[in-house]
Amino acid sequence: MTVKDCAEVFELRSQVRQINRYLNRQYLEGAIFSGYYRSFNMGDQPDFNWNKGGRLYNPGNDSHQRLKKEDRLSNIKINNESVCEVDVNASYLSIFYGLLGHSLPAKTDLYEVHGLNREIVKAWISAAFGKGKLPSRWPPKAKAELKSKGICTAKLTMTKVGERVCRAIPIMAQLPSTGITWADLMYKESCAIISAMESLRDSYDIPAYSMHDGLIVPQSARDIASKEMVRAFAGFGLECRVKITVAN
Repeated sequence: MTVKDCAEVFELRSQVRQINRYLNRQYLEGAIFSGYYRSFNMGDQPDFNWNKGGRLYNPGNDSHQRLKKEDRLSNIKINNESVCEVDVNASYLSIFYGLLGHSLPAKTDLYEVHGLNREIVKAWISAAFGKGKLPSRWPPKAKAELKSKGICTAKLTMTKVGERVCRAIPIMAQLPSTGITWADLMYKESCAIISAMESLRDSYDIPAYSMHDGLIVPQSARDIASKEMVRAFAGFGLECRVKITVAN
């Protein structure tokens, strides 16, 4: 699609360039940072106003975003310091709660459903958000990914899983009537992640690299990054819970 220059496009472009200029001054070891671009989606939709999608992507096979988590944590260093990841637990689901005006439930893991493997719950919720409705059949890709993890879905139809998920997480039953799409959830997530990156840069001189629903930061910045992530989501009226992961 052709993108016409306007004040909003200029501002979005400038924001990404500022992020890239700052990160290009850092020493990243164990991965390649070639500069982010921000990708928006659904540009042909009537309600599009640079508010769909919007994640930061670092292209290239050696990008930190393409490495396996264990490799990122073991091999990457930022300015000669080992790193950790500050991740949002169940990011899309957390945002969905917030958009519907609900607080997060008390349980630690939002994907927890008694008697169901967490990966199955996560796959069902991802498929539901992807379709904007309650799915009735396993997407081939999701089925293959579960199989690669040793999880069999032969006796668990998508409908049966959905019934159990909606009993444990009633808000998911409302999805079809909300009109909320994966692109809306991704946009909120991307804005919060970028806000956290900017505050870490501007207030603390801490470099942070986006992993879509989390950040890679120096280990010494783990507590500050965690607080800034929570603050960034709160700035958009959203609640989130973060988990800090370091190399084993």
